[in-house]
Amino acid sequence: MGWRNDHDRLDERRRRTHRVIVQKIDADPTLLAVPGKNIERWVRWSGYVPAVYAEWRRLLDRPWQEIRTILLSTDETAVRLRQSTPFVGILSQAERRAIYEQVGD
Repeated sequence: MGWRNDHDRLDERRRRTHRVIVQKIDADPTLLAVPGKNIERWVRWSGYVPAVYAEWRRLLDRPWQEIRTILLSTDETAVRLRQSTPFVGILSQAERRAIYEQVGD
């Protein structure tokens, strides 16, 4: 697939990654605990709460359907939030590799 620039390719990779994350959480809602645990761990390690983590904390208090909509959205806010996702650890290495192969490095 031809990309206009590296940024577009990265945005597409993040979009596809979050689409699979949504599918996995739809199938197993207990996975929705992962992003909150990640944020708490990162805050403990760094000693402060970056604005994007505070924003994610607020969003994670919303019902799953609202979070789901944000994760799948193509608006600027969703694109920005996906750049600092707390949903790491939900996909396996094989799942991430498949997305990278689909989109390209």
